[in-house]
Amino acid sequence: MITHVTRDTLQTRRIAFKMINSPTVLLPQWHTLLEREAPTTLHGRVLPRDVSTRWSSTYNHLAAVLELREYVDRFTGIREHGLREFELTREEWECVKQLVKVLQVCSLFLIIFVS
Repeated sequence: MITHVTRDTLQTRRIAFKMINSPTVLLPQWHTLLEREAPTTLHGRVLPRDVSTRWSSTYNHLAAVLELREYVDRFTGIREHGLREFELTREEWECVKQLVKVLQVCSLFLIIFVS
């Protein structure tokens, strides 16, 4: 299970990293996909990076990935984007979903006690 969690979070981190660090190719294509197929509320969204020095960044990253799952799946499935190796299986998506539930509790705990 731990190996699964590590692989899943690593895959989602790589997707976000590749998008953010490709401002002239992948990032505009990501925005085009969202503008064409996603509800207006999701237009302009990017996958936040998971940064080890920021509280709750893993939760924020995985929650966004889960919220945008349909579009992440479509985007990684396009051969020209070169992200097919980072596609997640159903089992991996389920693992991400469970991890988000656990991390949400931690994130809420931090918000309550830091405020």
